[in-house]
Amino acid sequence: MLENTIDLTPYALDSSSFDVRALARWLESTFATANPLQAATQLEMYAKILLEWNASHNLSGARTMADMLRQIVDSALPLRVIKPFDQCLDIGSGAGLPALVLGILCEQSRFILCEPRKKRAAFLRFVVHRLGLRNICVENARVQELSLSQPASLITSRASLSNAQIFATTKPLIADDGAYLLYKGEQSYHIALNASDPKVTLYRYNARIYVYKEL
Repeated sequence: MLENTIDLTPYALDSSSFDVRALARWLESTFATANPLQAATQLEMYAKILLEWNASHNLSGARTMADMLRQIVDSALPLRVIKPFDQCLDIGSGAGLPALVLGILCEQSRFILCEPRKKRAAFLRFVVHRLGLRNICVENARVQELSLSQPASLITSRASLSNAQIFATTKPLIADDGAYLLYKGEQSYHIALNASDPKVTLYRYNARIYVYKEL
């Protein structure tokens, strides 16, 4: 267990089974989500679509709706503690965790999902279209090839790049007062390197460490 981490477990939802109304109540009480039932319904649709695609494309390790609910909770929890943002860039979006979850819950913010693999980018676009998520766009590109009309106020990633790689690669893409939210496994060797940085806060939930760095 890493020291000096803030435990987000008290804010977590019992994720043993997928109940849309229970999820909606959690979203409303934990994050003050504006349209909790709509958001919960969209999250359920996303979970079902991902499981359907998983059967032939193996996009994620999730195999059941309970698995998906745990992933949704994991993706959403940092919204309880991070500062508001206007535009989020997600790097290596893969199957949409955490970016699609965050995009559904933060409908007033704009999201750019950067995914270099065509199959996964196609999946992300399908979900965005199917759910009518007008605040999300998908870029089938490497982050090194990306240019933004305005810098991102938040950059997120659950990809396997090191923190140092992410910071260096995205320096031209983040606002001067922006922030990073990185989803890391507890055993990731490079997390401890950030623990002494006064601008970094480490949160945890189960085996997840959230590295939140404000510029």
